[in-house]
Amino acid sequence: MNLFAHFKGDKALWTIILLLMVFSLLPLYSASSNLAYWSGGSLGGLRMLGKHLLFLAAGLGIIYFVHRIPYAQLGNGSVPIFIIVGGLLFYTLLFGVNISNAARWVQIPNTSFTFQPSALAYVVLPLYLARSVLRIKPERRRSFRRSFWKLIVPVLATMALIAPSNLSTALLIGVLSMGVLIMGGYPIKFVLALLGIAVAAFGLYLLLIMAVPGTQNRLATWEARVSQHFGDGPEPYQVKKAKLAIAQGGLLGKGPGKSAHKNFLPQSQSDFIYAVIIEEYGILFGGLLLIGLYLMLLIRCAVIASNAPTPFGTLAAFAMGFVLAIQAFVNLAVAVNLIPVTGQTLPLLSAGGSSILTTCLALGVVLSVSRQIAGPETITEEADAEAPSDTAFGQMSPSQPENAPTP
Repeated sequence: MNLFAHFKGDKALWTIILLLMVFSLLPLYSASSNLAYWSGGSLGGLRMLGKHLLFLAAGLGIIYFVHRIPYAQLGNGSVPIFIIVGGLLFYTLLFGVNISNAARWVQIPNTSFTFQPSALAYVVLPLYLARSVLRIKPERRRSFRRSFWKLIVPVLATMALIAPSNLSTALLIGVLSMGVLIMGGYPIKFVLALLGIAVAAFGLYLLLIMAVPGTQNRLATWEARVSQHFGDGPEPYQVKKAKLAIAQGGLLGKGPGKSAHKNFLPQSQSDFIYAVIIEEYGILFGGLLLIGLYLMLLIRCAVIASNAPTPFGTLAAFAMGFVLAIQAFVNLAVAVNLIPVTGQTLPLLSAGGSSILTTCLALGVVLSVSRQIAGPETITEEADAEAPSDTAFGQMSPSQPENAPTP
C-alpha cells in the first residue's frame, strides 16, 4: 500500500512544507540554548526540540485532516468557527494569561499549555471574509449599509479585541482583510471607508488611554519601539544583537550550533530566529535559501489560486497564501531592522505551538483547493452556488466552473 497515495493535492507545496519543517530542527535546537540553560542545560534544549517536533507532528496531522475536506465545507465551517474565535478573543482580553507584559494567551484547563487565539484569527477571519464577500449579491455588495454587518463589523471587532495586547497583529489582520475584500470584488471605496473607521476608532482609543492613565500598559511599548526605530533614542537591545549576529554570519556563516549571539538575543528561538540562522548558516545557505523557500511557497499558493475551479477556491487560496507571506515578511523585516520590532513569528520555523498549528491549518486549506484541481470530486459548493457571476475573478458559472475538466 502506497502511503503517499493518501496525500493529495499539490506535490510541490507538500515538498516545500516538509523542507521548511526539516530545516527548522537544527536552528531551533541551537537558538533555544539560552532558554535551555535556565531550564536544565542540554536536556532543556532537547526538551524544547522534542516539544517543537511534537507541534510539527500535530501540524502535519492538521494539514492531512484539513486537506481531505472539500474546501467549500471549510468555507461554510468558517462561520461558526469565527464566532468561537471571537468569543476566545473576548475572553483573552478580559482574562488572558499575561506573559512579557501582554495578555495574549489562554490557559488550556488542567495543563501547562497556553494558546494564542489571535493566531487562529489570522486564518479564520480571511476565510470567513472570502466566503461572505462572494455570497453577497452584486446589488447588495455595492451598498455599504447592506454589507456593513457581514463584512465591516467582523473586521473591526476582531481588530478591536486584539489591538490592546498585540497591536502589530491587529494591524496585519486589517491589511489581510482589506486584501481579501479587494480581491473578492468589494468596492475599493468601501475598503477605504473600513480603513477610515479603523483609524478613527484607534485615535479615539489612544485619546481614552492617555486621558485615563493606567488603563493600557502597552502604550509606552508602542511609543518606544516606533521612536527607537526611527532614531529617537537608543537602539533596542534585541535589534542590536540581531544585527551583530547577521554581520558576523557573513556569506557562509560560522557553522551549525556556533552562534554566539543566540545566548544574548531575546526571543532567539521565535521572533529573531532568522538572525541566528544567518549567523550559523550564512547569507547564502541560510538567509537567501530560506527566503527562496518562502517565495516558492507563495508562488505555489498563487498558482493554485489562479487554477482553482471556483471563485471561492481562488479567493481562499489567495487569502491563505497572503496570511503566510505577510507573517514571513514581517518577521524577516524585523530581524534585519527594516521595520519596528513586533511579535510576529516565522511560519513553521519559530518555536510556538499556536503559530505552527495555525500555519498548518492555512496550508491545509490551500492543499484542499489544489486537491480539487488535481481531481475534482462531487461536492456541494454552497459558498460558490450563491456567488455572483461578475466577481473580480471574471465570468464563471456555478454549474460549470472555469477550468473544470470535461466529463
